[in-house]
Amino acid sequence: MCGILGLYQHNTNKAVSAEMRRGIIEALFIESQSRGKDSSGILTLNDTQMRLAKHSCNAALLIKSKPFNHAMTLEPSPYTMTIGHSRMETNGSFLVPENNQPVTRDDVFTIHNGIIVNTEQIWTTVPHLKKQFQVDTEIVSALWADSMKKGSDVALAVNRLCKLIEGSFSLGIISKDGGGFLLTTNTGSLYLLSDVNSGFFLYASEELFIRNIQEKFPALKAANFIVQQLAPNHLAYLDFKTGSMRISSVNNINLPVISETKAPRTLEVLDMSGIESSVPLPKVSNRTDLAELIREVEKGFSEAKIKAKSLRRCTKCVLPETMPFIRFDAAGICNYCYRYQKRELLGTAKLQTAIEAHKKKFGEKIVLSFSGGRDSSFALHYAVKELGLKPLAFSYDWGMLTDLGRRNQARMIGSLGVEHILVSADIQKKRQNISKNVAAWLKKPVLGLIPLFMAGDKQYFYYLNRVRTLTGIDTALYAENALEKTDFKYGFANVDIGTHFGKGYDIGLSKSAQLAWFYAYHFIANPRYINASILDTLGAYLSSYAVPKEYLYLFNYIPWIEDEITNTLVDQYNWELAPDTKSSWRIGDGTQAFYNYVYYVGSCLTEHDTFRSNQIREGSMDRETALALIERDNQPRVESLVWYFDVIGLSALDAVKRVNNMNKQPQLHKG
Repeated sequence: MCGILGLYQHNTNKAVSAEMRRGIIEALFIESQSRGKDSSGILTLNDTQMRLAKHSCNAALLIKSKPFNHAMTLEPSPYTMTIGHSRMETNGSFLVPENNQPVTRDDVFTIHNGIIVNTEQIWTTVPHLKKQFQVDTEIVSALWADSMKKGSDVALAVNRLCKLIEGSFSLGIISKDGGGFLLTTNTGSLYLLSDVNSGFFLYASEELFIRNIQEKFPALKAANFIVQQLAPNHLAYLDFKTGSMRISSVNNINLPVISETKAPRTLEVLDMSGIESSVPLPKVSNRTDLAELIREVEKGFSEAKIKAKSLRRCTKCVLPETMPFIRFDAAGICNYCYRYQKRELLGTAKLQTAIEAHKKKFGEKIVLSFSGGRDSSFALHYAVKELGLKPLAFSYDWGMLTDLGRRNQARMIGSLGVEHILVSADIQKKRQNISKNVAAWLKKPVLGLIPLFMAGDKQYFYYLNRVRTLTGIDTALYAENALEKTDFKYGFANVDIGTHFGKGYDIGLSKSAQLAWFYAYHFIANPRYINASILDTLGAYLSSYAVPKEYLYLFNYIPWIEDEITNTLVDQYNWELAPDTKSSWRIGDGTQAFYNYVYYVGSCLTEHDTFRSNQIREGSMDRETALALIERDNQPRVESLVWYFDVIGLSALDAVKRVNNMNKQPQLHKG
């Protein structure tokens, strides 16, 4: 889930000057950092030299540094190659240099976009190789070096590699003394720009990056420069000596031997001390207090559970009397059940009509909103397998997608060979904003302000629409499930929006104004909210309530069937379930465990209650089953709580104690 980039030029190619080449590389780094800002690295080489510079800073800082300048000033040579990476931290802390890219092991340098989900299994299958780092990319360098030591040619080595690793990957690999550079991908998230006259090519993770480079450097728009995608499960091998590149399927067992010409080089690892680093939040040891945390969670949950059993619930659905603005009739049926309008699906015939209209205008490519959760993962499966589309899976990572969620993303796009367009926020800054707002909230808990914890992800809609504009593909397939409405969150903010099944966040100007006033009032009452996150919060509000959301909503056409969705994902894609809950809903969302615990302790009501109640009203679930499921799914998730407070740098134990001591009798909003 990172940005990889590079440029090669043979001295016979005069189309690009040395000054332009440097400008192109710097521009590629700036483009690619949208996919990751935690660290960055560069490797430059020719036939005799190799220079490596990598650091825990974003690409914009790297290209301004003296080590970068030194790396870019190699001695004259028959050719020059630059390999770059802009990293979003996944496996392995970005503060540990060995985890940053290019990953170096056994004189092999690897850059990697994606996540390899079976690294531990691979290490056990090759016991003569020992794991040294945390980062998953290490296995690539280790396997490559192992293959080449055994005398394997490049084609057989990459074939072995691609058969062993699972997940998603776009890779660039070079040996210290190697005579060529390998690119391979199982997702298609690699684009090449090359001179058909040979001797020049560059690559990047997204086509848009290359198109932007062409706009900045018009010489690259000449007729002899072509842009092409490296298709899933293909390789591109660049021969340094000749400047020629060949492309082939990695599964072509008749692929002729590609022998490498050795080029002995001196390696200079550049000193990065003194370069400003990305600054993570201070680490707290939430596992140190794990036993006490578990006791405190169990205490708060048990007290709330006792209270929940005494609450009056709707006799038709399962909503309790703490649901904002709820009323019951003489038979005990709530007003939400009375005003509920059963959904009428548009049907697969109309879906096919919409898809055919899309194909006539845009072809098989479609932008697909892809969070990695169960609904968007199923939508990706359905788009490929049932609708015959070639999705561009779009994700916005704001720092609260868990490692499990990222692994599930990798499983889906790797298995389906789907290109992944990723926008990564400044994750460290986002987590700092969350930390500030959670700390402010804990000083004066108000249930209506809990959505502040998730404000940072709402720019998703802005970037989704931006991707549509930039790709020229207007249709976006969106997997919102209308039954998963959590409108009680508005209710706790004194805003009654009733039961509606419109587009997400479509509550009307009057209601959105009421919501804004509620937040403004409490920001004044608790000035701790007026912190560095305020602009991010404002952006979230605008993205939620002002950005158009004209999407193709998949579950407006086909039925949402929970067991079918989960079973499809688990059985066909080895989709990973969470160890601390039986539910498959929002298990990759790092915020859910905390906010649902707060809602349950504070009101004996969570999003599970509203979700199951909607299923009852739709006739897809009986009340007895719903009651059993909310009791199961409302159980606290301690492991997820620990992860959440670890990454935002606060004490989970202190937070849970404050939640347990908050006012347990919130005002019951009546209509």
